[in-house]
Amino acid sequence: MKNRLDLKIIFIITIAFLLYSLFFYFNTLSKDRQIDVELNKEIDNLKIHYDITKDYFIKDVKNISNKFLKDKDISNILSKMKKADKKQKDILRKELYDTVNPTYKRLKNRGINQVHFASIDNISLLRMHKPNIFGDDLTNTRYSFKYTNKTKKHIEGFEQGKSTHAFRYTFPYFDDKQNYLGAVDISLSTYIIQKRLQKINKIHSHFLIKKELFLNKIWKNKDITSLYAQSIESDKYISSLTIQHNPNQLEYEKNKIIKPLKNKIDKNLSLEKPFSLYIFVDNKVKIITFLPIENILGDKNAAYIVSYTQSSDIYTIQNNYIKINIITLIIIITILLFIIKILKQKDALKIKTKEQESLLSLFEESDSVLFKWNNDNKWSISYVSKSVKKLLGYEAEDFLSKELTYNKIIHKDDLDRVKKEVQKGIESNLNFFQHEPYRVITKTNKTKWVKDYTVKIKDDNNIIHFLGYTIDITEDKRKSDILMQQAKLAAMGEMIGNIAHQWRQPINNLSLLNISLKQKYISGKIDDEFINKFEEKSNKMIQKMSSTIDDFRNFFLPNRSKENFRVQDAIKNTLSIAEASLSNNYITLTQKYSENTKITTYKNELEQVILNIISNSKDALVKQKELKDKKIDIYSYENEKYIIIEQVDNGGGIDKDILPKIFEPYFTTKFQDNGTGIGLYMSKTIVEQHIQGSIDIKNFEDGVKVIIKIPKGDI
Repeated sequence: MKNRLDLKIIFIITIAFLLYSLFFYFNTLSKDRQIDVELNKEIDNLKIHYDITKDYFIKDVKNISNKFLKDKDISNILSKMKKADKKQKDILRKELYDTVNPTYKRLKNRGINQVHFASIDNISLLRMHKPNIFGDDLTNTRYSFKYTNKTKKHIEGFEQGKSTHAFRYTFPYFDDKQNYLGAVDISLSTYIIQKRLQKINKIHSHFLIKKELFLNKIWKNKDITSLYAQSIESDKYISSLTIQHNPNQLEYEKNKIIKPLKNKIDKNLSLEKPFSLYIFVDNKVKIITFLPIENILGDKNAAYIVSYTQSSDIYTIQNNYIKINIITLIIIITILLFIIKILKQKDALKIKTKEQESLLSLFEESDSVLFKWNNDNKWSISYVSKSVKKLLGYEAEDFLSKELTYNKIIHKDDLDRVKKEVQKGIESNLNFFQHEPYRVITKTNKTKWVKDYTVKIKDDNNIIHFLGYTIDITEDKRKSDILMQQAKLAAMGEMIGNIAHQWRQPINNLSLLNISLKQKYISGKIDDEFINKFEEKSNKMIQKMSSTIDDFRNFFLPNRSKENFRVQDAIKNTLSIAEASLSNNYITLTQKYSENTKITTYKNELEQVILNIISNSKDALVKQKELKDKKIDIYSYENEKYIIIEQVDNGGGIDKDILPKIFEPYFTTKFQDNGTGIGLYMSKTIVEQHIQGSIDIKNFEDGVKVIIKIPKGDI
């Protein structure tokens, strides 16, 4: 029999190990997929913002080129230069510089640092940024001039010049009789692209340029080398120096991010494709994203734009992954031990097996959607990521075909509020605004909750469209309901302790009466008078205990309707429940109220918040073993706008590192078996979301002060 039992135990352990291994595999697979999604979002995000910035430049420079082509003074000067001798060319070059310079000054303010004129045979005629350098042959150093002069067509793209790199737009120049006069190059420095990404899109980035694009002799020029530094990401690249160049930050990134990822970076750079990597640094997730930039020929990569960002989503995914694995392992071990204990009970074994399968479920994946929508009345969509199908069930084409607009998917009860938030965002000076959570309707007519983060994209001073990230928070809403239920269970546990304190004295008295009854019975002194007094005293004690049960039962009645009541009554009701527990722990309670201060809100929920705060102060005071004068003061008063409830204790205060975290869900300073961390989180939720007030906790003298503010009137 024992051997058979041992075999069964070995079999069960093997099955449990296989189940956990299977769960671990799929959980890891799910985690990796979620992280890949987040990393791809970073690549898409960088590409979108880079393309938007580049498109903005192209649109701007086309307007400038049209202006140059229509300028007869420029046309006349270039025509004369074709037949002029050296001396005449010098005079004409000065005239050309003076003619273009007013426009060039304005262009420099917009980030366009170079305007370069070249003859039809690729000879430099005038560099506006370096007017004293001209006459050199650009055929072998500037493919853009060579291409435009040969094809008489414009060309645009990233190109390395003799000393600097830039995003260039080179176009052919004709006079009004369509005589070809040469080529003009207008260049946008990568510094401006970086500055725009940093300022408007909040992306910290820099450019990496291949070393092989530079001639060796270039490095002898100090003016040139001062513009570049060795890239921390790769020995084969250099990075351009900008005003944002911070040596301390680069050193930090090199040691904390680049070194651990060096092999992965080198491998991916050799593939010359966009990629994104992440690493945990100082309890945060740092992401480094590489976006390749093709050269102006379009046949190979000439540079990379690199961004450094931080991801709370990957941090959450990784933490959840670890927690799920640990919790699942603990659950499996616990269930395993339990199954072994009741191995002979076949029905119980089946039940626990089902519980195990239920507990091994995975977290649902939550994706975000990127929208680019126009600033028009219908909020028509010009771009939407394919992940929209996971969120709404619609294909991206449903939006892009104009058959569906964004405002049509917003729940009708939330649409007016969302519109007001957009209008407020438009009127604000900020480039970014965030919506409060709102509901959307899916293709299958389901309702989901989302958050929306929106960036305004401007053309000069006009908002032309918006970029919005929409995130599914439906699951978070459900989790909030679970937290509320856990908070109620924790509070009920606290109540059981308070009942025990309330019953202690009447139970002791009943015990004494029973002892007295036995002694009277032994001595033969039981008479009618004794029995009557015994019955009277016993009934009083039992009624007191029954009354205690009624008080606690009423405290937890599920009442979600608003009541008009005096604030002092809510506080007194709460204190009547907690007073025995405070007294048994030698804690003095002082109360002070503004008489007849009335309010209309959820009385039961306010009482639960007050009880939770008193309970926290009691726990803190109980820990102060050496403190003799333990006390809690609670009082209420009002001003023009608010009814205020304050509580002060002398329990030693809260560590300054812990204080900012006390309202977070599951955060607790208690031992694991003494607290869940739900109490203060749900108290904050009740006060802010249900009662529309505020709650604040801060250190005060030798303890803690809690301040609750409730707006006057019907909440």
